[in-house]
Amino acid sequence: MRQHDSLLGPRQKWVNYHTGVKDIFFRLEVDAKIARVAITMEHHDAGMRALFYAQFEELRKYLALETAIDWVWEPLFVNAEGKEIARIYCEQTSVSLYNKADWGRMLAFLEQCIVALDRVWADCGDVFKDLADA
Repeated sequence: MRQHDSLLGPRQKWVNYHTGVKDIFFRLEVDAKIARVAITMEHHDAGMRALFYAQFEELRKYLALETAIDWVWEPLFVNAEGKEIARIYCEQTSVSLYNKADWGRMLAFLEQCIVALDRVWADCGDVFKDLADA
């Protein structure tokens, strides 16, 4: 990922992507079965979470077009900590963090997704910042 600068600035840490909006995160997850990139909306207020999710739904076609990825949309998901969140994600199955032979495919997938999300966020992130400030 070092060859990619974020459109929001060269100091972006891809694994811990800083959206600039409290409670909206881009998550990269890998384990023994999958590689996943997720947009999570974790606001404690269900109404605010729903508002963020609805705004992403307004951008659904743009997100799909810009990323060339089929995203899974979950307006309500309970995470491992038992917290209700909304999330939008894509994943690659049949890969394992513990199998070196899978690393190249996993990294290419993660790179494609996060770089595309960076482009979308550079174009649309201000809309979410305005919602959060309202």
